[in-house]
Amino acid sequence: MRRRSAARARHCGIGDSYDNALAETSNGLYRAELIWRRGPWRNFEAVEFATLECVDWFSALGVWLRSSR
Repeated sequence: MRRRSAARARHCGIGDSYDNALAETSNGLYRAELIWRRGPWRNFEAVEFATLECVDWFSALGVWLRSSR
């Protein structure tokens, strides 16, 4: 009788590669448009506040795009 390995291979579900591509694109945009362009940063709180401003802008844009259809 064979023993099963305790470690199992992780299988990706449908759409995982697209989710990863979207995350990589979003992270690249964040780094290029916010971190590199607006740096150097004084401290972590300045980066955190700028990130919140960026998220707020994207959220407002999404609401505007959905309401304009």
